[in-house]
Amino acid sequence: MAVAFDSLKIASSLENDTQAFIRAEHLYVDLNILEVLLGDYTLRSLYLKNAVVNLKISSSGQPNFQIIKKRDTISGVGDSFTLERIRLEEVEILYHNEQSKIKIHLVIRQSSARFSQQPDELLLTLVGDGTNRTIQLDGSNFVRDQRLQINTRVRYQKSKKRFTISQSDLKIENSNFRLAGFLETGENPKVKLKMSSTNANLAQILSWLPRRLNKNMVKFKSKGNVEFEMNLQGDLTENSNPHMDINFKGKGLSFYHPLIDNWINKLSLQGSFSNGNRNSLRTSTLEFSRIKGKLNGESIMGNLKLSNFSRFGIEGNFQTTQYIQEMQRLFPLSFLDQGEGRVTLDLNFKGDTPKKGAKTSISVSDGAIEVKQAKLHFNRLPWILQQCQGNLSFDQNSLDINNFSGKIGESDFTITGTAQNFRLIASDSIIPFNFKGSLQSEYIDLEKLLFTVVDSLGPQDSITRIPRHWTSAIDCEIKSLKFKKFVGHDIKGSVKLKNQKFYIPHLSVNTIDGTVDLISQADFSHPDSIFIHYLAHLDRIDIDSLFEVFNNFGQDFLVAHHLEGQINAIADIQTAFDRQWKFDGGKLAAEIDFIIVNGQLNDFAPIFKLSKYLNDEPLHRLRFSEIQNQVSIKDRVIYLPEMEVNTNVLSIKISGSHTFDQKIDYYIQAPLRRKKKDDEEFTKLDPDQTKVYLAIRGTTDDYEVTVDKKATFKEIKQNILRTFFKSKKDKTPEVELDDEEYLELEEEGDF
Repeated sequence: MAVAFDSLKIASSLENDTQAFIRAEHLYVDLNILEVLLGDYTLRSLYLKNAVVNLKISSSGQPNFQIIKKRDTISGVGDSFTLERIRLEEVEILYHNEQSKIKIHLVIRQSSARFSQQPDELLLTLVGDGTNRTIQLDGSNFVRDQRLQINTRVRYQKSKKRFTISQSDLKIENSNFRLAGFLETGENPKVKLKMSSTNANLAQILSWLPRRLNKNMVKFKSKGNVEFEMNLQGDLTENSNPHMDINFKGKGLSFYHPLIDNWINKLSLQGSFSNGNRNSLRTSTLEFSRIKGKLNGESIMGNLKLSNFSRFGIEGNFQTTQYIQEMQRLFPLSFLDQGEGRVTLDLNFKGDTPKKGAKTSISVSDGAIEVKQAKLHFNRLPWILQQCQGNLSFDQNSLDINNFSGKIGESDFTITGTAQNFRLIASDSIIPFNFKGSLQSEYIDLEKLLFTVVDSLGPQDSITRIPRHWTSAIDCEIKSLKFKKFVGHDIKGSVKLKNQKFYIPHLSVNTIDGTVDLISQADFSHPDSIFIHYLAHLDRIDIDSLFEVFNNFGQDFLVAHHLEGQINAIADIQTAFDRQWKFDGGKLAAEIDFIIVNGQLNDFAPIFKLSKYLNDEPLHRLRFSEIQNQVSIKDRVIYLPEMEVNTNVLSIKISGSHTFDQKIDYYIQAPLRRKKKDDEEFTKLDPDQTKVYLAIRGTTDDYEVTVDKKATFKEIKQNILRTFFKSKKDKTPEVELDDEEYLELEEEGDF
């Protein structure tokens, strides 16, 4: 007999359950009436189309599918129910175990099955294909929306409330799996399942993971197959989940993720997933180990671990040689702004999602970098470093630099040392940053380096913002250094930084055919100014070259071509600049003790203008063996104490001052010029004791030479008395002198 039903509804066997056990658009059954009357419920066939089947296990462990009610047996015939041939088309099967918090949602497109019910068991044999919508465990979705082909045999034992899955074949997408195990739904629900495959797809397996992690994993693509094995075992109570272990391995794989934006080819790896000792998302881990492959044609090796799926932590390591741009995009180094070239990397990295919905960030925690012919730009440095090579190794706190060399323009450098808390270069942390090491160079163009800094500043930027917590100690060896016209050679010394102050305890440099030894301090601790204090010792420096190198010290009155000789000096100089390195002349102070030896003054115009008052000697080239004096600078004025200059022509004394705005006020004592060489009275005077007092006043562009008559006449009178009364020991009488008789002096003024 055949029976057909349309718009069928079969109620749940659970009390107060309003959800139907089966809803079907069409149901067709073929059965033997006599067998049914005798208690043998054997259906010849069943056809179910466009239906929804709800399988439910209540929180008390009762199923909703016990639709055949018990009754007394007849003539020893026990209760039985059999469906020999079942055809299903477009049938949704929903399984919900309220005790174990398991939900399964399947859509059967087309299948054949056999179902039988015995007094203590239900038996289902199913062959077909469909789609798995989801498998949910404890609120977390695992396998979703994947095509299935299944050939399985499932037994349900009523007394034990156990589902047993015999060896079953399951095809998910293009991967074949074997599945076996059991599920108990009684007072102590538990599960034990084993699933294995020899041709699983890695991206597919990753897509089974919980949705929180899968949002990242679903973007993976892979080619090639892996061996796969999953074990699920444990209790399914309200407060506990079963333990899950997954192991897989493969060779000859290809792997892609948008983060990498490239395929890793020829990949071999091993991997595992576990939900940890608490069988929860928080203790879950996914590991990839022994990863070997090719990225951009270069070998890559490493390990990767994802943990705590409620927060999503990531850590791992890898070794490869790659382009810097590629690695910086994947694993940005906080201290590196941009780079070009290739590097060999051995890095460890970490990352997490600190808050729900926040973007996952990955940062390098420690590792080693070998740089070869690279172009780099580090944070807070205005220069582009080129032709870089060397080795860097770092961890959370320190960066070790081993012979890291490169060029900035024409300048070269080699740095070796250790930086503590180097990551703070790009932050405002108050934890101290410290660098200790050495700098070596063949050539440095300091002018270009400083101008690069200045050009990088905005109108309100400070050229020097040195955090108070930075410290450093650097030993320097520089073969040649250039700053404008200054060129120094064989520079050796050290530079230290502490409390926003740079210290140079000692620095020596060969320059201008002599040597300079320097002690210095540069104070950057003040908000508006930079103060620099020098103590320098100059030894045998060519004075004309010194003037040439320093652009005649900003004046054109006494310039390089006027001078020859060598200078030895000890200079104590204090200078100040604003935060844009503009010189503040008002804060300049200096004390300079100097000796000029083997000197010569050439073609100096003010000396020519003294010729009217001096002996008829050539003044265009004055040679002197030694000059010694002390120059002081204060309040924008250079002070020159009186000093005596003995030249090949005459002996003079000079003193005075010279302001920064080029006002001059010099005083000179020089031998008095004779009027009549045959004057007997005059010849009796000691010419070396008879002086004329002159003044040079005005500006370097407009000055005049005048005679101090009063001082000059007094000097002449005293000389006359000394000449005529050398043998007298008593008081020297006053002598009147007619100034027109012996002197040829004009009124004060220009000449």
